[in-house]
Amino acid sequence: MDPSQHGSARAPRRPLCVIDHVGNAGGGVKYALRMLDRLRLDWEVELCAQPAALARYRQAAGGVPLALRVGWPLNLAPVLADQSPRFSAWLAHHAQEARAWSYQVRPPAQAEAGVCFFPWLHRHDLSRFGGRGLGVFHDAIFFEMPELIGPGRLALETDNLRTWFERLDRIVVTSAHTKRRLLRVAGEPWADRVSVIHVADSDGGEPLPLPGRAATQRFGRYLVMPAVASPHKNHRVLLAALRRSRGPWKLVLTGAGTEAHPQSPLGRLIAQSGLGDRVCGLGHVAKALVTQLVADAEALVMPTLGEGGGSFPVCEAIVAGTPVIASNLDVIAEQLERMGAQATLFDPRNEDELVAALDGLARDPEAFRRVAREQVGRLRLRTWDDVACEFTALLARLYPDR
Repeated sequence: MDPSQHGSARAPRRPLCVIDHVGNAGGGVKYALRMLDRLRLDWEVELCAQPAALARYRQAAGGVPLALRVGWPLNLAPVLADQSPRFSAWLAHHAQEARAWSYQVRPPAQAEAGVCFFPWLHRHDLSRFGGRGLGVFHDAIFFEMPELIGPGRLALETDNLRTWFERLDRIVVTSAHTKRRLLRVAGEPWADRVSVIHVADSDGGEPLPLPGRAATQRFGRYLVMPAVASPHKNHRVLLAALRRSRGPWKLVLTGAGTEAHPQSPLGRLIAQSGLGDRVCGLGHVAKALVTQLVADAEALVMPTLGEGGGSFPVCEAIVAGTPVIASNLDVIAEQLERMGAQATLFDPRNEDELVAALDGLARDPEAFRRVAREQVGRLRLRTWDDVACEFTALLARLYPDR
């Protein structure tokens, strides 16, 4: 977009110091890049991150012209753990892993910037933060499933949450569902410091040339699940339900960790399910291939146990006219209502409900396809420009003097 065509653009742009020492490779980096690409029209954006996180931003940035700067937190243990698997293993062996969980933000740099923006608040300790700023809290999955990070890390994240409310002017969440979960931990008195700005209904980026049906025909009839191999994505229930279902499909998995090596947790799950010849674990693949896989699938199945602002794969399938079978979670229902979309929902902890949904698809796949295709023309889709406009308006209200 040409900045001259952007209604709120003006010169000189105000400085916005973006701090993210995590560089979450799942959705955090993509979220930040989509936001910053729009915000730089109004703000002089500089991203500050420790080297490993900065490398992930550089890899994902593509043509986004952002100023990137190496920065260091006050404590180096989490940086070393991020950069060195051997050091991380040493910490775990010596029962000190929790100490390498939080990055203590260094105070001087942000004071010069005027306004600081933390696009991924998780794991940032702001107890020494002295500037003005706001941050984004993406999801409460750690608090809902503490087994994902363990008691030591959970205690640190709870302490971090306290510093976020004490030190920041505003915390942005990506759904009303996440706001409720956050305030359940932090307390209702903080409610007026939390703003909801929904994510876009696409993970963004320029349209890519798709690889064509030849890339997916090798799988025959298949279901697809694009998600990292994490316990909260709930591959276990999907594999168990697929084994019991009458459907003849294969299952195609994409996302980090889904290569399903025999000794990996997911590989062991697949072996235990007896579905080794029906499950194709592709690992991390190009975005264009994921898009084609979703478009050509019999259905997208998303049995997730928790999300922050919704599920980008669910959105992508709905826009493509592919049937969706997804978890009946508050955040998924909120996402569907916002889009004006329908999907088949099930309790993600109830294997029987997923079996019933899959059997319904097997009995009458055309009925599922008809509903999915007919709703495409009625969808209400939210763009990253919509998101950026709301952020720009919030920044203007919070910092009129900047």
